[in-house]
Amino acid sequence: TWSNTWTFDVTDYSSILRDTIRINAFYGGWQNGFTITLDFEFIEGIPPRDPIHVENIWNSGPGGFQYGNTSNPINSHLGPSDVVVPANAAAAKFRFTPTGHSFGGNENCAEFCTKQYGVLLDGTQYFQDDIWRDDCGSNALFPQAGTWLYDRANWCPGESAWWHDHEITPYITPGDSLELQMLIESYVYTGGAGFHPNYIVETQVIYYDSPNFTLDASIEEIISPNNNFTYNRVNPICSHPQIKIKNTGTAPLTSLTIEYEVQGGTVHTYNWSGSLDFLESEVVTLDDLDLSSSTSNKFLVRLLSPNGGTDQYADNNNMSSHFDRPHDYSNGPIIVHFRTNNVANDTKWWLYDEMGNVLYSRAAGLSSNTLYRDTLNLLSGCYRFLVEDDQKNGLSFFNFNNDGSGYVAFFNSAGLVTRSFQPNFGTFLDYQFTTGLSVGQSEIIGESVFNVFPNPNDGTFEISMAFATIQDVELSIYNSIGKLIENKFYTDIINSNQQIDLTQFGKGIYLISAKSDDKHYSRRVIVR
Repeated sequence: TWSNTWTFDVTDYSSILRDTIRINAFYGGWQNGFTITLDFEFIEGIPPRDPIHVENIWNSGPGGFQYGNTSNPINSHLGPSDVVVPANAAAAKFRFTPTGHSFGGNENCAEFCTKQYGVLLDGTQYFQDDIWRDDCGSNALFPQAGTWLYDRANWCPGESAWWHDHEITPYITPGDSLELQMLIESYVYTGGAGFHPNYIVETQVIYYDSPNFTLDASIEEIISPNNNFTYNRVNPICSHPQIKIKNTGTAPLTSLTIEYEVQGGTVHTYNWSGSLDFLESEVVTLDDLDLSSSTSNKFLVRLLSPNGGTDQYADNNNMSSHFDRPHDYSNGPIIVHFRTNNVANDTKWWLYDEMGNVLYSRAAGLSSNTLYRDTLNLLSGCYRFLVEDDQKNGLSFFNFNNDGSGYVAFFNSAGLVTRSFQPNFGTFLDYQFTTGLSVGQSEIIGESVFNVFPNPNDGTFEISMAFATIQDVELSIYNSIGKLIENKFYTDIINSNQQIDLTQFGKGIYLISAKSDDKHYSRRVIVR
């Protein structure tokens, strides 16, 4: 039995989710056999502003409003309508949730045509947007049967429809009436579809009390590392976590300290700066993540010192996630097998180090139906393998038979598959993995010590060497693809500190190798 979970923040509807109410869940699709289980999680806390009232405006029901019917135009169902603003309302938001359906007629409306809508208040249009989702090929639920990867009118198969929220606070007066109206772009249906094009529409106005905080930042999501199914497209990771923060105070948020760690491991600090107004959010990419310092699979993040001050509400400053560790390839090179389909230059791949430098790629000059083999000789580190398709239909998709099929996989030197990637991937594949050593540790063998510090930094490193007996040392430095870039010799060393400068070689990952008379040491360093 297949199942999946979707989570919605319904705090805006808390004013009606009280006592005894009736909740309906409607399923519409091409197959039967679906059931819905609805659970509520009640989370004690204080929202940025308290919702005090919800008012339905125009709701079509599951049958939708017909689109393109000149004798029953859709805009005749969308106002103008008057609402009375509650006397105790300090703020308000208009929410529009449409989904377009039917195809095969002119312009492939309403499921596969991009149309605009406008929102009018007291006869003046203040807002405009597209009724469209452009990310269906990036669906977390992939692959699917059918045309799952086609972009659609504000929905994707297996995904939630987008809410279109418009802040109307500047245009309301408590106790007065407000005229609401929507206009959807003109269209005339001329036939050819399986059923008449329509939009399923829900609209509400949500009223609020005054904001609860002046200075408050919240963490909304941990995108990675996270083994929640919602984020499977970009997980697991080995570096650069991503989180989503929001300004939940009325003062503009311009700076923030972010602490993060694998539970029990090294605590990292990231200083964010930017400009977020009240309720604006931003995805933040953090710096390095040290997976080696702990065996835990729990990631912790906390927000501190918004604008250099004291956060007025601490309960939304902490979040945790569980994660899976990335695969490690430490036994020899990785051999990428990449077979193009009939449209060779649609699909490309790149290999990045953790600094974002491209080490290898197949992104141009490709031939159709050709197998390309590339051997990746990698230093110890964290790597990202990214595959993208320009047409958002992967290397194999049933509805593009003329495109043929291709594939991409990792092999080892013995010719065995170590990783096979799904060819029906839609828009992209994003795969992170590791090869071996951790960063910034001393290597102690007997009474000998070899250390490189500070690591990472801007390119100037100190090498500390201490031996039990006098040694001759050869120091070799390699870039991230194994090319020797510098070689030094030191004689009669027993205890020595040496400086090296890698700034001329640019940002990236380097391997420092030291060979003494009887030992071999290596350290991976990062220039950033």
